[in-house]
Amino acid sequence: MELKKIEDSFLNVSGNIYDSEFINLVNIQNDKIALDDNTVFLSDNVKDDLNSNIIENYQNCVYVFEHHGIYGIVCDVPIEEYNKGNIRNHELVIPETVQGMLSNFYGYNGEAAPTLLLHENKIDLRSITNKKEYVVSKKIGDINIFVYEGKIAEEILENYGKINNMFIGDGHHRMYTTSLTEFKGKVLSCIVSIEYISLLPIHRKLKEVSEDEFIKALEFIKNKFSVEECLRSTKVEKGFVKLIFKNDCFLIKLIDLNSDAFWNNDVYRLNTQIINQAFRIFDFSRVNYLSPFEKFEKLNNDLILELSELPRDEFINAAESNSILPPKSTWMSYKFPSLLIMSLYQ
Repeated sequence: MELKKIEDSFLNVSGNIYDSEFINLVNIQNDKIALDDNTVFLSDNVKDDLNSNIIENYQNCVYVFEHHGIYGIVCDVPIEEYNKGNIRNHELVIPETVQGMLSNFYGYNGEAAPTLLLHENKIDLRSITNKKEYVVSKKIGDINIFVYEGKIAEEILENYGKINNMFIGDGHHRMYTTSLTEFKGKVLSCIVSIEYISLLPIHRKLKEVSEDEFIKALEFIKNKFSVEECLRSTKVEKGFVKLIFKNDCFLIKLIDLNSDAFWNNDVYRLNTQIINQAFRIFDFSRVNYLSPFEKFEKLNNDLILELSELPRDEFINAAESNSILPPKSTWMSYKFPSLLIMSLYQ
C-alpha cells in the first residue's frame, strides 16, 4: 500500500472540534478558511465563525493522532490504490450523491474531513510518538496531534507499505467520486487499525406512515414472519429488526435465505423483506437514516426500524469478497473530526 505525505495541509489550532459529518470540503485562501456565498447550506453567521478559525500551514507532512488511546495517522492516499482494488469498498454508492460531489470538487480547493480507512495490521504508533521526533505537537480538545516531516514522515509511511488491503470505513462516495476526476488524484485519509473501531447499526425511519398503511404492513408481517411484542429497551440481536410505531413495539425475525452471508445481511433483508415487501416502499426518499446515538422521543407518524450491529468478521468478509452491501450498512466509530486537518488539492 502506497501512502503519501500531504503536500500542503492546514491544522486548525483554534480548539474547535467539529462533527465528522459536518463538512467535507473547504476553501482556503491566504492561509485562512474562506467560505463564501457559494456555500449555501451554511448561514452567514456559521461561515463567519468558521472563517475566524486560526489554522497553521504544514507542508510535506504526516500527522499522527491519539484520542483516548486510539492511534492513527492522517495522510494522502493516491486514488490509484483504490482503482487497483487495494482499498476495498463494501457499500453501494448512490448516484445522486456522486453527482453532487463531482460538482462540489470544482467549487472548493481543499478537503476538510478525511475518509476513514481500516487495516488489520498492528502498527505501534505509541512508540513512534514517544520518541518525540515530531516537528510540533498540539493538544486540540482531547485529541493529541503530532506533525512529522522529512525522513521521519517517510519512515512512518513505510510501516504501511506491507499492508496489501485496506477497507473503507467511511467515505465511499468521496473515494468513488475522486476516481472519476482527472485533476484530484489523492484523497485525504484517516488510517486506523480495525481493532479500534466499533461497528454500530444505522437505524431507519419511515416518514409519515398512516395508520392504515401500518395496519396492512403489520398484517403482512404477522403472516410471513415470527413476531413478538417487546419493549423499546429490548436489545436487537443479529437476524432481527425492532419496529416502533406510536405505542406499538415489535421484534421481527428476518427470514433466513438459502444463500451466503452477503444475502443474509440484516440491512439487505430489512430493505427487501420489510421496507419493500411489507410496506411497499420502493422510493427510499421516504427513508431517513439515523445514527445509533439518536433518541426517538416524539415519533408522531414516523416509524422506526432498529437493527443490530454488523459483526466485524461479516464486514471484513464482505469487503474481501467484493460483496457490495446496501448504503448505510454500518456506522463506524471512531471518526476523525471535520475541519481539524485540511488538505489542499488545487
